[in-house]
Amino acid sequence: MKIDKNVPIPESQSGPGRPRKYPFPDMEVGDSFYAEGKKEAEKADVASKKYGTKYGCRFTCRRDEGGGRIWRIE
Repeated sequence: MKIDKNVPIPESQSGPGRPRKYPFPDMEVGDSFYAEGKKEAEKADVASKKYGTKYGCRFTCRRDEGGGRIWRIE
């Protein structure tokens, strides 16, 4: 099998990737967003913990009957 060198990688056909569901990278300390619905608030809370662990920031969530609000705290 022949090895080729310096062949550029073509652009992806599917675009730049899946759009983000939550705005964690855009948030600064003190910013928040509201996740509508109990299930969505729970998913956003779990996602915020995973994102915070990976990128070294912290979030907190306060839930109510209609959903929950996620704040960036560090």
